[in-house]
Amino acid sequence: MLLIGGGGKKTRYSEIDPTNSHNSAHPIDVDGMVSFSVVEKSGQKATNLSISEITSRHLRRLRQSASDFLGKPVTGAVVTVPTDFTEAQREALVAAAKDAELQVLQVVHEPIAEALAYAAKENLQPKDKILLVADIGGTRSDASVIAVRGGMYTILATAHDYELGGVHLDQVLADHFAKEFIKRHKSDPRENSRALAKLKLECEGVKRTLSIATTASIAIDSLHEGFDFHSNVNRTRYELLARKVFDQIVKLAEQVVEKAELDVLDVDEVSVPASR
Repeated sequence: MLLIGGGGKKTRYSEIDPTNSHNSAHPIDVDGMVSFSVVEKSGQKATNLSISEITSRHLRRLRQSASDFLGKPVTGAVVTVPTDFTEAQREALVAAAKDAELQVLQVVHEPIAEALAYAAKENLQPKDKILLVADIGGTRSDASVIAVRGGMYTILATAHDYELGGVHLDQVLADHFAKEFIKRHKSDPRENSRALAKLKLECEGVKRTLSIATTASIAIDSLHEGFDFHSNVNRTRYELLARKVFDQIVKLAEQVVEKAELDVLDVDEVSVPASR
């Protein structure tokens, strides 16, 4: 989420709640403004950049990548935003896009965009229905109930959990393999930041593999104290390990359905973007 105000006015650091950023980048206070410490090139010292500048740079890079892929300049885009984005944040995002020489043609709520993409991918004919969109992100999760009537999409309710995301599913696997490593070598790779980073990176791959296969393997050369690590896990074991996290996802879905004053049986379809 962007932590900036609208109309070119930067939000002051005192006006935000940075506690939800503990699983991602950490905002810092620079002259009262929201900024981030960024290392632009390896070996260089970190510099402080405002969130507006970071957003413009990111959009500029996306525009260039799209232009290179299409073989012609890209000057406009449809942008999606979380359902809890304020009007000021929308305006600030449009301003950042303008600085990146990108015209925002339309701003769409993320669950609406996901519902449209789901229908297009499945080549579904428009029909009246109640759709539940559960977006499990890296460090936060969102759920929305959408009513589709006559081709129009209306958000009935939304729910957010800033303590639920893919990182928790990765952590479950990291803890599982770390315990296995401890049994073999009597040392904990989680105590070394480099080893922990390597373990988490591989665990993310294992998680993705288990979404399409029943078994996944992991192999890391010199994981910790010179020891290589090789192991595997099956989907059933993983689901048991991650039971608490999956229960939280179900609870979030039930919460948003209740907030929409509906029963779970009223939901016709469930869409979980980028997941299986």
